Amino acid sequence: MIYLDHSATTHVDNGVMDTFIKVNTNFWGNPSSLHNFGVLAEHVLIKSSRQILDLLNANVHQVVFTSGATESNNLAIKGLAANHPGGHIITTKVEHPSVYEVCLQLEKQG
Repeated sequence: MIYLDHSATTHVDNGVMDTFIKVNTNFWGNPSSLHNFGVLAEHVLIKSSRQILDLLNANVHQVVFTSGATESNNLAIKGLAANHPGGHIITTKVEHPSVYEVCLQLEKQG
């Protein structure tokens, strides 16, 4: 697994920030929308996804793009729990809520 979230603990590279500003200035539409601004944003999103897959030498079924850490943690933990029924997850109350809360939910489900 490769974790690509700098967790607000590192400075964003200037080239990355320049690209972020360019994309958010020029392609600000919701990529799920049918209007022209959304269609343009969707094309940028698709192109970006393909570039990432190429960099990782991966295909579309090997990489899951999520909206952030909470979604990623939920997906990973629930996926592991579903594939290992009856298994155990050990965590503590000091864990990040995106981990701790899903563990509580799984505990309630048995």
